[in-house]
Amino acid sequence: MALIYTVGGRDAGLITQYVVTGLLLGGVYALVSLGLTLIFGVLGIVNFAQGAMLTMAMYLVYFMQSAWG
Repeated sequence: MALIYTVGGRDAGLITQYVVTGLLLGGVYALVSLGLTLIFGVLGIVNFAQGAMLTMAMYLVYFMQSAWG
């Protein structure tokens, strides 16, 4: 990681933003997959409504972010 900051040729703020964005998106994917695994393990069926709920939650966060900053 230190090599990317020193030799990467990009602004250090951008590299940090890329890393944080990647970690946050990976966290969202992990939460979705854990939810699907938990529901499938307990009920034995795949709950496709989780994708719709995730989409609705992401739109809600987007609108809140654009309205309130």
